[in-house]
Amino acid sequence: MSVVELELLRQRNEAAKLKRDTALLEAEALAISGDVAPGMVVDAPHSINESWGDLVDPGEWRYDDNNTGRPSSMVGAQLGDRADGRNIPFYWNEQDLAAIRAMARILGNRSSTAGGIKKNLTNYVMGTGFKHKVGAREGLAENKPLIVAVQAVVNEFLIENNWAGDRDRELFWRSIRDGEFFLSLCHVGHGHVQSRIIEPEQVCEPSQPDRLEDQLRMEVPSSWSFGVHTDDDDLQDVHGYWVRTRTQHRDTGRYYPADVQQGLSMMHFKRNVDTNIKRGMSDFYPVYELIEGAGKLAINTVTGAAVISAIAAVRQYAPGTTRQQVETMQQSNAWQSYRQSSHENNGKTRYVGQIKPGTILDMVGHQYAASPLATQGAGRSMSELLNGGLRMVGSNWCMPDWMISGSTGTTAYSAAMVGESPFVKNCEAEQHLYVQCSSEILWRVILMAHNAGRFDHLVASFGDLHGQIDLKIEPPRVAAREADKETNRNKILHDSGVLSPQTWAERENIDYEEEAKRGAKKAAPNTPPGFGVPGQPQPPNSTPIAQDRKPQSPLEEHAAGFFVGLASGHPRRLERLRRRRAFSSYGEGDARDA
Repeated sequence: MSVVELELLRQRNEAAKLKRDTALLEAEALAISGDVAPGMVVDAPHSINESWGDLVDPGEWRYDDNNTGRPSSMVGAQLGDRADGRNIPFYWNEQDLAAIRAMARILGNRSSTAGGIKKNLTNYVMGTGFKHKVGAREGLAENKPLIVAVQAVVNEFLIENNWAGDRDRELFWRSIRDGEFFLSLCHVGHGHVQSRIIEPEQVCEPSQPDRLEDQLRMEVPSSWSFGVHTDDDDLQDVHGYWVRTRTQHRDTGRYYPADVQQGLSMMHFKRNVDTNIKRGMSDFYPVYELIEGAGKLAINTVTGAAVISAIAAVRQYAPGTTRQQVETMQQSNAWQSYRQSSHENNGKTRYVGQIKPGTILDMVGHQYAASPLATQGAGRSMSELLNGGLRMVGSNWCMPDWMISGSTGTTAYSAAMVGESPFVKNCEAEQHLYVQCSSEILWRVILMAHNAGRFDHLVASFGDLHGQIDLKIEPPRVAAREADKETNRNKILHDSGVLSPQTWAERENIDYEEEAKRGAKKAAPNTPPGFGVPGQPQPPNSTPIAQDRKPQSPLEEHAAGFFVGLASGHPRRLERLRRRRAFSSYGEGDARDA
């Protein structure tokens, strides 16, 4: 190669280096400003990594000790920490929020403990799905045609969106894992509404908020942090959400209104944060370290116990054996070997052994030391530590011991599932929140159907419809049922006249109207034996009522009514009271004869 060609090649090389350095500087500037182009990956030059060593976590300062015995992030809440809906010190920006979601999603898919929490909470709170029924508002006459029409719209939405027992369970679990869920509602024609789940990471701050504000004709300054559009000084009045969609072929954004506008709406449910915080936080955030620690403890304990149980004996040799003899023995006993490279030398050969049941270890010139797990009682101590850690995890959801650890030797099932237990109370509170959320979703669906003209022949306005219709959403029962006791109690209340047959049927999970269509008959009025009405036909085997008794005084009538109500449904009480009446009648007859 000639000198001229070498010079040209050198110039091209320098130009290429200059072009590369310029591109990297521009990319870093864009990254600092937050305006990273779609698909752009910003990386530091190799020389910088070698010069500065490992990358530093920019959020590390929040957990450093500041010589006060507590993390520096816990010093105190400062004015402005919650501006723009932030939740300092837990998350400052969308990157912090994404890190929390990533942690929860990894736990949900890799940890058996987190998976068990997911299934138990979903099964107890959501069950196979809520029941949705349309009825008339309390105190108003039923508008049957309107009720039937609204119920048809609700049923169409539930069926077309695979809602009960499917979509609703997924939304609940997403809110536990991610701390929130986004559900878009879109009218697709003739009063039919389709729902789509929006991933939380899609909801982000737009790159050109000023242009959006001009299009929306906002009259006051806006806040777009975390993709939630509010007024700058009022974070509770949400106007809408900015959703970014990135695929292999396009990178676009769309604005979703918080209320129903032009057949479109976005439902946002968040948890574990205050009202002024724009985005929710995962249920696993306070306990993820405990779950990871419990998982490591369980794996290490089981693995160590498995290795110890496989070792039958240890055979130890006298000192003086050469290194070559040791390596030869390792090679002969190794299951496999691999080469481990190192910066200090050319590498080292590692030998991997396989401990099978009945293995005898050969020790050359070293003193054998047993594993800590081999000591008496160590396994039980590890198990107690593991259960203690799991109890701390379960306290986040008020879960009983057996539910979080799988142990059946602690609290009894019946004691943990009574109506007054903390877990039942927590699940019932969760159900109340999701009943309200489901009601809000269905009312938006009904509004879209109304705007499409589905109820024009029945009501004049949506306000008129809302004033007549009531949505009844019934969650599954959480507390354990003792069927015999509950049925007897309901019977006593029904016979006393304070419980209707319809309510009784609901408590027994029976469709009263459907059973009536199938031939179920109304129960005859219950008259306790021995308390028939004089002059009326008496039930079989009942004691005749004295026909010549004097009229009772008001006090006697009140007392008799009290004892009848008290004794209803109790044969022994009824028999005692019947005998008292018979004895009283007999005594009055003797007095008159005398």
